[in-house]
Amino acid sequence: MDSSLPGARVYRPILAEPDWIYAKYLGWAAVVEKPGFRLLTRRLGPIRRFLALSFLPKADLEEEIAKANIFGGLVSVSVKDFTAEIDELDDAAHPFVEASASERMLNRHTMVVDLSRDVEELWDNLNTLTRRHCRKSASLAARFHVSDDPNDPILRPFFERYAVLATEKGLRHLSQREVRSMIKGGNVIICYASTDRGVHSIHLVYNVRGSSIYLYSVRGADKSDESGKFVHWETIKHLKGAGQDWYDLCGVPSLDKDSGLYRFKAGFGGDLIDLGREFLFQSAAIRAARQLVRS
Repeated sequence: MDSSLPGARVYRPILAEPDWIYAKYLGWAAVVEKPGFRLLTRRLGPIRRFLALSFLPKADLEEEIAKANIFGGLVSVSVKDFTAEIDELDDAAHPFVEASASERMLNRHTMVVDLSRDVEELWDNLNTLTRRHCRKSASLAARFHVSDDPNDPILRPFFERYAVLATEKGLRHLSQREVRSMIKGGNVIICYASTDRGVHSIHLVYNVRGSSIYLYSVRGADKSDESGKFVHWETIKHLKGAGQDWYDLCGVPSLDKDSGLYRFKAGFGGDLIDLGREFLFQSAAIRAARQLVRS
């Protein structure tokens, strides 16, 4: 995997780091760890799930999967190719298909801000609309806050607002225990904006050594609240000052430049990164059950 810009620094996806959420907080266990390859597993009822994270060439990746001996019983195997160079996996006995958008565990593309750039350059890289919204928030005397306290009272409105958002959008509801443990574990910080009128946008940002990723967010009570861009910009400056190298905007589900989410994230001037395809194998019983549900 490489940046799309010639000569640019190479971003190593935070999703592949040992301290990423899956293994550290969500119960996934590493069963294979080698340079360029990690294999995680987690049992969900009778199903064993596997997630392979790979920077290996195709032949080496296929060899590691074969050696892992993971295909017995009810299994679901996801393979993420971070080289972005593999079009298919060849295994006649265990046919892999490219995972659909709804089946993928990890993003296909993301946008990443290179924090090695000067603050002036980072500001200039914001598009006109993003800079305008940042200036508007500043003109309203918005204040930026960062907290690493798992018991910070700001989490109450965050969880309340996120529960409403999750219900409206069909998102997974967050576990307060998991979120607080990520903060206590030193990986998540709370970034938010306030004015005399109250608390506005609240973001959770996940950090490992050198890299940070925008994880979750909620807007202020006012639907027209545009302080999210202000919080992102102030977060970029905060992370740069803290010595981080990268700020990952946590994926773009579509490369349609007319998409609202694409335009929003592109507004921060990050580089578009191809994180590679994800391949999926599921045992016959799981595939049959899924087909039955669809029908």
